[in-house]
Amino acid sequence: MACRNIELAQKSRDELVGKFKNASIHVEQLDVTDKTSIESFVKVVAEKYKVIDVLINNAGVATKGDAFDGEVANFTFATVFMRLCRISMELST
Repeated sequence: MACRNIELAQKSRDELVGKFKNASIHVEQLDVTDKTSIESFVKVVAEKYKVIDVLINNAGVATKGDAFDGEVANFTFATVFMRLCRISMELST
């Protein structure tokens, strides 16, 4: 699991392992809106794990109010699609 908030991620991981005793779930810090965080995540994952069996994208963004314009659309697309494509490509090499 790659999450912005490592403490909340660890809590979720512990709950899942409690329900699924044979689960092997690892937690790493990642903020897909932060280039430095992405670079650090890719480096850590490449060093720690030889194979990634499952990579699930659940990143998303929320905006305040009901405003939705081109800037919000671009930020959402970059966060939900482009950055995660970059992470996937870097981890597949």
